[in-house]
Amino acid sequence: MKLDFLRHIANPLIDKYVEEGKLSPRDAIEVKKALYRAEEKYKFSIYGGSPLNLARYFESKDFEELIQLLKSMNIVELLFDLLGKIEEAYPEYKELIDKTREVKEKYLSKPLVETSRQEEEKKCIEIDELVKLVEEYLKPESINIEKNIVKAVVKGGIEVDIGLYKQHIKVVVKINRNAIQTPRSILVKVADIAEKTLCI
Repeated sequence: MKLDFLRHIANPLIDKYVEEGKLSPRDAIEVKKALYRAEEKYKFSIYGGSPLNLARYFESKDFEELIQLLKSMNIVELLFDLLGKIEEAYPEYKELIDKTREVKEKYLSKPLVETSRQEEEKKCIEIDELVKLVEEYLKPESINIEKNIVKAVVKGGIEVDIGLYKQHIKVVVKINRNAIQTPRSILVKVADIAEKTLCI
């Protein structure tokens, strides 16, 4: 069975980026929406269209807007991976393969990808730095790391989970009714961590 670009290639790859903490769920939705709109317009689905139409999409203003969207998310490498998947999935379409390689040379040169990663490193805190902040501000009884999430248990039955993403962090604070520390004291400290953690 021939693979459908959006359902069998793009969506699973985007979901993988989310699972690995490279892309936030919210940003993933925006990327998927852009690709769904493109599929409707350029008919590159195997269901009533042809993957060959991806070549026409790559020449469009809509594709340039997708690239700008990914650059704003510091995730240009996602597009590079998508193009690689296209080459693997549709080797019989020489015109499409030639176009994907042309796109790589035009938009995804090595300096562009490296610049994106360098900007990410400058703007975003690393997971080990987040752990140090949590230890410094919350003095937790225990601390664990699950992929891109730091989970801390603070004395008195308070749990704090901080998820680290490219453009935002997600904080969940669970406070038991009989907690020793007041919610205000913990929330102030969590806010201080968030201020030092966010990608600017």
